[in-house]
Amino acid sequence: VADWHAQGFPSRFDLEITQAELRGPNWRWQVPQAEVMAMAWAPTKLIVWAGTPQVLTLYGQDIAIDAKDMRANVDFKASASLPLEKLVAVFDAPQIGTARADQARLALQLDPLPEGAAAAPMGGTRYRIGGAINSLTGATASTDPASRADLTWDAHITLPVALDKAVLETGLLPRPQAIDLTAFTAEWSGARMTASGHLSVLSSGYLDGPPDLEIEDPARFTAALRESAVLPADQIRLIEKVLSAIRSRDGGVTLPLTFTRGQTVLAGLFPLGPAPRLP
Repeated sequence: VADWHAQGFPSRFDLEITQAELRGPNWRWQVPQAEVMAMAWAPTKLIVWAGTPQVLTLYGQDIAIDAKDMRANVDFKASASLPLEKLVAVFDAPQIGTARADQARLALQLDPLPEGAAAAPMGGTRYRIGGAINSLTGATASTDPASRADLTWDAHITLPVALDKAVLETGLLPRPQAIDLTAFTAEWSGARMTASGHLSVLSSGYLDGPPDLEIEDPARFTAALRESAVLPADQIRLIEKVLSAIRSRDGGVTLPLTFTRGQTVLAGLFPLGPAPRLP
């Protein structure tokens, strides 16, 4: 932090920060200014606003982040370690690189196990994470300005430790050990697909696992692939033939989506590009 200023005491706490920077082994997040606010009678419930433009660096690559407005409500448990209990963030007109959206929403909540249940997998701490991105454009090579996508997701993630004061003070956010994808939905250009399944996270940060991808209308799906220009035309024709051959009686198709050797592969045959990699 280059500079900070506090005011509002004793009724409230207002902290203004300029030139903030968070960093870890493979990432760095630079924020030009931010404000953190809390009422004196609820000091563990924060309202956070972040200014733009920002720069997120992942594995040495700079990613520009902008938005009309970025703010979040962050709740910590009232205990000595201050574990994160809930986070709700809203980004109006966000832009990351060339991708833009009307709005993005993210929610994270500590996911306590039911009484008498076994410990979380791998002995970690579970969180539920959900979100939505509305009217996403620019995420593919499509030049059609009307090509927009809506994304929603709901998942449970297992972290090696809880997100508490000790972790947040270091700036070294723990990498998830596993992701249980309850539901992911993508709709664009008349096509709709959903995904669910279990994913593990390798030491390199790449996701590993075979979530199931369900395509409701194969014809619309391949038409949307052509419009988005994410794959060569000959590969899309091959996908079209495979989907037509294996579709079910209701016309839908379920395929495994695998992440292996740093690549995303559909049905074990069609490479779709680099696999997602977590910092």
